[in-house]
Amino acid sequence: MIPAMSNAHVSAHVRGREQSAAAFPIMRENAIAGALLVFSAQNNYFTPERLELIELFADLIRLAFYDSEDEFYPQETIDLGLMPSWAIQREHLESFRRRVEDEYRRASTEESSSMRELMRVEERVRGQLEDELLKIEGSEESLAI
Repeated sequence: MIPAMSNAHVSAHVRGREQSAAAFPIMRENAIAGALLVFSAQNNYFTPERLELIELFADLIRLAFYDSEDEFYPQETIDLGLMPSWAIQREHLESFRRRVEDEYRRASTEESSSMRELMRVEERVRGQLEDELLKIEGSEESLAI
């Protein structure tokens, strides 16, 4: 049983004995900082009373965040996607540092590269990795795991 955020898809990769789950957004007005996910090894564990308690914990966690745009994002700017298993993600993420170094070398040798472009190398590589991982989800490679 996963109480859904309005118009949002909640997904988590489970690792074994999880039989039930609950998720509540960490929100302030129409902005989201994240979600509190709770799993149980017992089937149908989350009674209405337990769900209410978990919702209170999510609200309590909200108080730990600042009221800044750096921590809370408007719902309409969040575009969630399903990621492949952690094993597949790890393979791709292990190449991150090498890819940043390669991209930095390439950009720094081009005369047209500005300092701003060089500063955004990590951001570009992160975006490339995200695109690659989102394309894998649902493919045969991710289904084989």
